[in-house]
Amino acid sequence: MPNAVRALETAGLAIVGGEAWVVRHKSECAPNEPSAKQDNLNPEKRALGLVLDETSEWVIYGVLPTGQGEPLSSFTWDVKPKAIDETWDMFVARSAAEILDWIETTNVEDRVPPHLSRSVFYNVVIEPRSAATLV
Repeated sequence: MPNAVRALETAGLAIVGGEAWVVRHKSECAPNEPSAKQDNLNPEKRALGLVLDETSEWVIYGVLPTGQGEPLSSFTWDVKPKAIDETWDMFVARSAAEILDWIETTNVEDRVPPHLSRSVFYNVVIEPRSAATLV
């Protein structure tokens, strides 16, 4: 993730928020695990993750299991808005630093069950300089 964040920073794009998802191939899902949106209605499967979206081959969990008996969790972040006295480049650098710090301190990969840790992906919301000048 650090390389992707640095690439966005180099391109002058601010990361203003995002969330962690688990993205799995449906063939990796055990029969008792959610693999379709309809599984959100099943209490046993829902306890193992909430399906945000799916395709014929892939499933995305937007609310994640975090351990035995612990409640599901949504891992999201927002960056403090650009300050009036902050240049765009300063804001881009700060937003990159904030997301990298969030990833390191939140450590989603260690908080989800081990069999899901390699399936954690980060969905980021980016803002180009042109969007900032509209406000």
